[in-house]
Amino acid sequence: MPIATSPEKKEAIRERRWKTWRLRVVQKLTLAEIASAVGVSHGTVENDLALARKTRTDHFRRSQAAQEAALNAGIEVIEECDAISRQAWSDLLAAPRGSATRAKFLTVLLTAVQRRNEILQSLGMLERAADEVIVHDGSIRDLTDEETDQLIAMLKAEIRKGERPSPPRRVEKRRAVS
Repeated sequence: MPIATSPEKKEAIRERRWKTWRLRVVQKLTLAEIASAVGVSHGTVENDLALARKTRTDHFRRSQAAQEAALNAGIEVIEECDAISRQAWSDLLAAPRGSATRAKFLTVLLTAVQRRNEILQSLGMLERAADEVIVHDGSIRDLTDEETDQLIAMLKAEIRKGERPSPPRRVEKRRAVS
């Protein structure tokens, strides 16, 4: 027999489940990290995610409003990625050429653009590329200033067009693993 709960408690549980789902799907946290962040047990996180998957799947099948909500959530994450990209871009341009700080901001910028594209692809707004581009197989700090400038130009073009431009000279290609 289910335990009777107040409307406030039910709303708090719904909010916790939404937060749990968002931390897992959007932020890609582990179950242990989610449990710690939300303040519940590992088992509760597993149960919340299982119920969220079932509820969301059923709801998405039935409701146009749910699809719009998913699109809005995706757009919200894209806007967050864009804000991170703008800040990293600004910091990158202000950093001294050849510095480790510049490499750090370039890494943040690359990650934000990649995450933005993943969200666009998951929403069906950007086709998944057949090949993935590997800028360098070592540390990004090993790139020369010229290679960094080429990579920045490539990122600018990708952000502007929403598609992958021609890669810089020191680029290798490999088949993407789906």
